[in-house]
Amino acid sequence: MSDSGINRRDLLKTTAVTTTVTSSGLAVGAVSADGKGRSLTASNGELDVTVISADSDAGFNYPYYLYAPATVDEYDRPLLVEPNNTGGTSDSLEDHREAAESLIERQTPRQIADELRVPVLVPVFPRPASDPVDGYHYVHALDVETMQIDGGKLERVDQQLLHMIEHAKAKLADRSYPVADGILMNGFSASGNFVNRFTALHPEIVRSATAGGINGTALLPETEANGHQLNYQVGVADLVSLTGHEFDLEGWQETDQLVYMAGMTRTIRSRTTMPGIHHSARLR
Repeated sequence: MSDSGINRRDLLKTTAVTTTVTSSGLAVGAVSADGKGRSLTASNGELDVTVISADSDAGFNYPYYLYAPATVDEYDRPLLVEPNNTGGTSDSLEDHREAAESLIERQTPRQIADELRVPVLVPVFPRPASDPVDGYHYVHALDVETMQIDGGKLERVDQQLLHMIEHAKAKLADRSYPVADGILMNGFSASGNFVNRFTALHPEIVRSATAGGINGTALLPETEANGHQLNYQVGVADLVSLTGHEFDLEGWQETDQLVYMAGMTRTIRSRTTMPGIHHSARLR
């Protein structure tokens, strides 16, 4: 990949940090001092990057990563969630685990967590090539094929993420780590699509959502256009059949959101677009 491609991606992803900081309503935390020359000390509950095993009894069939930075105050803070995005298909869960670990250890969600002094969760959902589903199920983008999976470990990954969130909050509470209601979400490319779509499915839990590089496929809060029914993942007409509940327009409107593409930037070339890959087989 050329330097321009790398710089473009990094440039766009820095937007996530600024926007999440702004929309969260939280103050930026210092990393090494509090502005008065005093070293920061961790509150009870600080947690290094930890992998939490899958727990089907708790409602999630795949592991997740959790990290909680040191804090210097006692106010409750929301959990940051960034869906994993391996960047390709693989039937090896280990490939997806390694990518998720890298994400939480040294990439954007870690930077946001340390800036805001908030805990962060990264799930380890697979993006299979053939097993247990084929590559047309773009799990990391929460596409319609993924939402239609009926049975097996990949059924309703959106609900599995909800259960991971509750599980993580309980673990942090056990460590006396102050956690607020609601979550922050951040994602880029496929995980940006995941964030955008998850927010439409569950706006009641999302405090702010930053979805970048979403491949030109933002979900519309509409049921029809020009006489055509707009089903998920284009619109929200069929959410009842997919999820069992209607689209919560009021809740969605109350959620702080930034969805961005930077498609008008002409000075930096993009070499990351693969036509058709971000549309489901049926929508293509």
